[in-house]
Amino acid sequence: MKRAPTTFALVLGLVALALLLALGLTASLSARLARRITGETYGHVATAAALAADALAARNDGDSQRTLAALRSIGVQVENGPPPKASARVAPAVRDTGREIAQLLGDPSRVVLTQSGGTQIWVRGARDPRRWIVLHAPSYRRQVLDSTALATVLAGLIALVFAAWVARLLTRPLERLAAHAPGLLAGDASAAQLRGSPREVRHLARSIAD
Repeated sequence: MKRAPTTFALVLGLVALALLLALGLTASLSARLARRITGETYGHVATAAALAADALAARNDGDSQRTLAALRSIGVQVENGPPPKASARVAPAVRDTGREIAQLLGDPSRVVLTQSGGTQIWVRGARDPRRWIVLHAPSYRRQVLDSTALATVLAGLIALVFAAWVARLLTRPLERLAAHAPGLLAGDASAAQLRGSPREVRHLARSIAD
């Protein structure tokens, strides 16, 4: 005959499930908010870099060329040809960044997201439509996944410990009632008090003793 689960196991499972669902929802909302903040922040920086590179590319003096060389060292390039075909599948954070750049420039057609040679954001210049500013979007996907997995495991362990504590707190009065059951059935009034137990358990004990 299959053994039924104990009350402690049932309560532990229910509390743990509720906590894990709450943690999952919180993690999802936090990730979405972080992605939005990252897109907006990097979008402003990328727009400023694209505008600066576009202005410098229109000049031929030595200072401008040295500044463009410095920009190339941090992943900002100037191309005089059309961008590769836009990629339909890019990281959500990059998509949000591209959307923010397009909104700041006021023209979505000036922004193209590609996956050619890594994730890139191409921004068409304002002075010369043949000129494109290429921004190499850094990918933190692996780091984010690793940190999220670690945080999830730690949060899950904390949730299980807390769930075990709550389950023990809820089932202890029932265990005490079961231990005093023989005395209650024998009419022991003192056993019906069960000091420290919840009101419902004490009422049940008195009903059994009566």
